[in-house]
Amino acid sequence: MKKFIFMSILLITIFSIMSVPGYAAESGYVKADVLNVRSQGIVNENSIIIGTLTYGDKVTIIGEENGWYKIVYNEMAAFVKKDYIVADTESFSPDYQGQPIYTKGDQLLDIAAQYLGTPYVYGGSKPGGFDCSGFTMYCYKQMGVSLYRTANDQQKNGVPVSRANLMPGDLVFFGSGNYASHVGIYVGNDTMIHSPRTGKTIEYTSIASSWYTSRYIGARRIF
Repeated sequence: MKKFIFMSILLITIFSIMSVPGYAAESGYVKADVLNVRSQGIVNENSIIIGTLTYGDKVTIIGEENGWYKIVYNEMAAFVKKDYIVADTESFSPDYQGQPIYTKGDQLLDIAAQYLGTPYVYGGSKPGGFDCSGFTMYCYKQMGVSLYRTANDQQKNGVPVSRANLMPGDLVFFGSGNYASHVGIYVGNDTMIHSPRTGKTIEYTSIASSWYTSRYIGARRIF
């Protein structure tokens, strides 16, 4: 009897997942090296990474909203970025060279976004609270990369990159002269994600503002 009830609930759950009004289910293929599967179609502190897919994996698409595909993942509804899926109506082969590719920088930013709203803590380098360099160090550590502990020392990591050639995932530094007193992770469109200062939380900030522009001293590419 218990088994019957369990199977009934499971079938009802699957049916509710598959029944998306106004959208005919279709298949697609992953065209990124690694693609995060999320609980919600957005990147923020409430959208949990529940798994990953790899290049060539086949998915069942059951919906679309705001640049995300709703898919069936482990018999549950989940979300992936639409840009990294090739629909069946398009040509797909192991040699597919479509763009954009989900880069290590993109993966790093997905990790960083999980901590939006986390409070600044001086000397902090764990999810309970971060200072600026503790945050960058922690995020890169999740990617298997070790950074120096302080903002100034992190200028020794990676290779220099000009502001004009910044890419998502690059470290951006602020300070005076050659001394860096602050560091963030470049997102794109003149924006970084960082842990600003006491009383603030991890947030997205424009580096094009007069305050940050006047204190910008360089960037480093780690990947």
